[in-house]
Amino acid sequence: MTKIIRTRRSSKVSLLTVYALLITVFIIIIESGYWKKPYKVIRADVAGYYAYLPSLFIYKDITTETIPIEVRKKVLWALPAPNGTPVFKFTMGMSILYAPFFFLARLYALASGDTSMGFGAPYQFALIMSSFIFLIIGLVYLRKLLKRYFSDKVTAVTLVVVTAGTNLLYYSALRATVTHTYNFALFTLFIYYTIQWYKNPGVKISVILGLLSGIISLVRPSNTLIVLFFIFYGLKSGEDWKNRIALFLKQYKNILIILFFTFLVWVPQVYYWKTLTGKFFYYSYTSDEGFFFGNPQIINSLFSYHNGWLLYTPLMALALSGIPLLYFRHRDFFWPVTIFMVVFIYVLSSWWCWWFVGFGNRAYIESYALLAFPFAELLTAINENRRKLLRFAFYFITAFLLFLNSFQVWQYSHNLGHYDGMTKESYWYLFLNNKARGKFYQLIKRPDYQKARQGIYEFKKQE
Repeated sequence: MTKIIRTRRSSKVSLLTVYALLITVFIIIIESGYWKKPYKVIRADVAGYYAYLPSLFIYKDITTETIPIEVRKKVLWALPAPNGTPVFKFTMGMSILYAPFFFLARLYALASGDTSMGFGAPYQFALIMSSFIFLIIGLVYLRKLLKRYFSDKVTAVTLVVVTAGTNLLYYSALRATVTHTYNFALFTLFIYYTIQWYKNPGVKISVILGLLSGIISLVRPSNTLIVLFFIFYGLKSGEDWKNRIALFLKQYKNILIILFFTFLVWVPQVYYWKTLTGKFFYYSYTSDEGFFFGNPQIINSLFSYHNGWLLYTPLMALALSGIPLLYFRHRDFFWPVTIFMVVFIYVLSSWWCWWFVGFGNRAYIESYALLAFPFAELLTAINENRRKLLRFAFYFITAFLLFLNSFQVWQYSHNLGHYDGMTKESYWYLFLNNKARGKFYQLIKRPDYQKARQGIYEFKKQE
């Protein structure tokens, strides 16, 4: 059976750790002050996620056709449908998550006389705070989950590793408004309520799971894969696998509730597509952006100098190495984590832009909600090992990789690093280097995006 840690007098180390991590992230946000800079927050993908809100509630034109051209060019990411109507590229999941904070910013702007029309400092700061709130939710619920199965100290170290030892730090403090911090929190909530559902399936929890799966998929459709955790959680033996279908049939009403509320979240998106394109479901990306499932770039996705996940977030390699330990100690998690990660890696590495522009391969961040468990399992096994040298080596490596990640976050915050052009030469030139001189930029090789859309991956020096 899965072990659950219970103590009469629970240590507060992990709680203090959550506070410390949140204070650290908040200080970085305030010190950076990047919301004060025009179009520093609401730009690139974020502008596309956010576009529904100002279009509908400020400009009163969801088609964007009457919105000033300078606004459309800078921040409203819309592509023409076959009928000529501009359609937002991204689904509206992030706009839904931004919405409460957008409305607060709108009230402040109206009261203070701000005339930035949805794109000034009040709105940018509000969006950053939305990310910070979701980080709080993610860490609070991840702590709750970990403390059920691991000691308080193991929970504390795991929280530090997941937050400060990965690119989650960068994307919660310095590029906070992209999808990943939000989905990290949503994944954590989904795991939490999945466990609750299997303990006592009911209408309330089924509604929550439906809403969570709906918003997760609406934020980032590929993250629908989190349902694999729900399907395979708690399976330990062959008999369990046989009984799972019987359980779903027995709980068919609750399963239908989950499906209904998942679809309910999608209704506004379907209505938007139907209104603008005439189709209930519409592929809003360009026709040459898709998956190459027959040519997955798995090694590149994980290890390439061009944003390979484990090269830039090596602590997650330790987490992956802890997955086999789940089989022997917390088997409830072994199959869902294993199956999810295998499929997740395959899907992400099959996307035409497998390097996912940014610091490290940011698309993996949401999976840290699951990988916290094998890391905590590995840490527990190390702590129980009697060989002091092994424990020292593990903690020394972990501490160094924590430092390395923090240093790299500092580098990228000071434009020392490149979002899509890193090479072996530029990586090692920049390694623990606090000054990127002219030579660094000579070592950059950027992807040929036109060929990448055809599944051909070539990198060349900047002109």
